Amino acid sequence: MCAQGNVKTDDSSKIIIYVILLAAVSVAFSFVPGWHIWGLDTPKTFPVWLRFAFLALLLALAIPKVNTRVGKSLSNLLKSFSKTNLTFIYLILSLLLTILFVIFSSKDHFLGDGFTILANVKGGQYFQPTEPLDYFIHQVLFKLYGGYEQGVYRSYSLTSYACGVAFLLGLFLFIKNRAHLILALGVVSCFVVMQFFFGYVESYIIAFVLMFFYSLSAIRDSNKDGLSVTSIVLLVLAIGFHISSAVLIPSAVFLATRKYSARQRYIILGVTVLAALLTGGAYLIFSSKLSISDITVPLWATTDNPYSMFSVRHLTDLANLMLLSYPMLVVIILIGNLRKKVLQPFYLTLIVPCLLFTILIDPKLGALRDWDLLSIAVAPILAFALTALLENKLESHRAYSVFIALGLFGILHTGGWIAQNVSQENSYAIIKSEVQRDPHYSRNYKLGWGNKSWASLAAKYGKDAQEVSRAAWERYYGDPNDTLNTYELADILLTMGDTTQSMKIVQNNWLRFQANNSAVSSFAMTMIRAGRYDEAENMCHNYLSIKGGDASVYYCLGYLKNSIKQVDSSYYYLDKFFILTPNSSIDKQYRLYLDCFTSSNDKLAQSGFERLLPQLIDSYKDNAASILSILKTGDSARIDSLRQVVSSAVKKGNL
Repeated sequence: MCAQGNVKTDDSSKIIIYVILLAAVSVAFSFVPGWHIWGLDTPKTFPVWLRFAFLALLLALAIPKVNTRVGKSLSNLLKSFSKTNLTFIYLILSLLLTILFVIFSSKDHFLGDGFTILANVKGGQYFQPTEPLDYFIHQVLFKLYGGYEQGVYRSYSLTSYACGVAFLLGLFLFIKNRAHLILALGVVSCFVVMQFFFGYVESYIIAFVLMFFYSLSAIRDSNKDGLSVTSIVLLVLAIGFHISSAVLIPSAVFLATRKYSARQRYIILGVTVLAALLTGGAYLIFSSKLSISDITVPLWATTDNPYSMFSVRHLTDLANLMLLSYPMLVVIILIGNLRKKVLQPFYLTLIVPCLLFTILIDPKLGALRDWDLLSIAVAPILAFALTALLENKLESHRAYSVFIALGLFGILHTGGWIAQNVSQENSYAIIKSEVQRDPHYSRNYKLGWGNKSWASLAAKYGKDAQEVSRAAWERYYGDPNDTLNTYELADILLTMGDTTQSMKIVQNNWLRFQANNSAVSSFAMTMIRAGRYDEAENMCHNYLSIKGGDASVYYCLGYLKNSIKQVDSSYYYLDKFFILTPNSSIDKQYRLYLDCFTSSNDKLAQSGFERLLPQLIDSYKDNAASILSILKTGDSARIDSLRQVVSSAVKKGNL
């Protein structure tokens, strides 16, 4: 193991006490979810008796005799096994963990960009500027799965499980002392980023594994003369999978310049960091059209963003993120020897840039939903915790008890988080309560921008009409002059059964948006859904008399006439719609004119088929040509005879 720095045996008791305090506070907060301390209330998923059982076990470790006896038992047990036996035990534990990865797979794609990522890959996207290699890998896996509906999710779940296995294998390769290897699992369990290995859908998973092992490799390099090839390769790959991994560049530069004087090193470090920032900024601007101001938290509140650097909400979010993702940082800060070590220049260059990333990046999805992006500091902090706690010689029995305490806390903290995300229904309720109070989903943030995608998710996956309505109102009040906001609010209210309010919004707003070609037809369609046919028709005709022809309005009139069984009028308006939109579905156009013919609207059928004939596929073209040839003869008997044949074929589904 690349162990650095030793934790004094006196610190073992302190660590256990601090872990117990964290667990006690965590259990306490689990009973008051209304306080929204989501960074520590994760045990709320467990039954009450189980929470207190874990807390009781931890409290027992605070008793000196129990502490010593437990530590001695674990110490003697591990020492009684040979290296081969310990290796076998670790492999068995790894197998059990892998099984748990699958059994407790996350169903919560509300966290992070889960649903968006699945849609992007399903839509054929191979490249994303911020995570180029990640999208490519998952698109390839999706294609290998045959490109079917579940294939896109399985491409991510398979990657998630594989990363979990790679993580466990990497620990095996880095930690040479097999007893320490088993103890390391206690430390690892305290970090909820282990969620990544439980079928989680995100673009940070592969990057996290690479960042973590880069951190371990870099710590090992810090005991040598410079930066190893292994560290360089791991860092380059991590950046390739997610550009945020570039925050580790300062530590690489620090190691690569060890032979220089202190002054030269800091000059090179400063220049490199500045160059990396400029390069990264330029890359984002030109590749994804993002500016730095689009992704960072402003120093002070603006007219369209109340979420500022020193706002109470941002500071609260940072505290929650720290407690959720790396509560061990609290222990590191409180233990003098660990604090002294983490303040060494190398560790500062390794960890601080990651923490700055968390502080500076605006969690546009809300801090809870963006927990994965903002957990970037976990990789170096976990690497530091492992190397600091796993000394070459654990002489005190109490030192072994530390890992028991960490393991118990890990099950309570991380296990609660993972259990929470196994059920989409349960996790949705938790996330919704945070979304409703998060500034990123208020009407004051970017004109209610955050509610656009959230409303879609709440409707499609949450099946939550009330939340969809709330989000729609926030969007509307955020920007009442936006056509889409207004129309969708009216449509949602109608869906929820509030017809009166929906119609009021339509009647008060449709004239305001006549400059938008599709606005009138959208409002009219809402009227039609409400059964207000006369009002919808008057709306369309008034618009046409003022603005002239508009394809969407003709389609709306065609739909309206069909709804009230005025078939010929419906054909008339739909024909005008297709004339104005020649690139519309050929199949739909063909079906329309086939219906015109079977309904004896021969004039419209003939003009439609004549216009459409050159674009038809062969099977359609032969049918249309036959109908046209008979229509052009003007022979009523032959036309009626063919009409009967065609009508029969249509009913049987043969045309």
